[in-house]
Amino acid sequence: MAKQSYTLSLPLVTEEWQEDVLSKRLEIARNMYNACLGRLMKRYRRMKQEKEYRCWVQQKASKERSQALRELIKKHELSEYSIHAFVKPMQHHFKKNS
Repeated sequence: MAKQSYTLSLPLVTEEWQEDVLSKRLEIARNMYNACLGRLMKRYRRMKQEKEYRCWVQQKASKERSQALRELIKKHELSEYSIHAFVKPMQHHFKKNS
């Protein structure tokens, strides 16, 4: 039996100034997201071009392979923590808008 889900949509009752604040914050979030995505895609493409990465990806799954790929991800700053380091200066820049 398929699991059913439902979505309830209710109109948000706001004043004009609240809509302006929400719009501004959502635009900032969109810009930060796109900046992070662009940076991460560049890093990922650079990693994929490396001979070492291609060699490990072709290997059969093993602990050694997993460890090597984790190290490559860390080397190319594709971990969650490296993303935090990239976002932090942007957050400080837009802090007054929160």
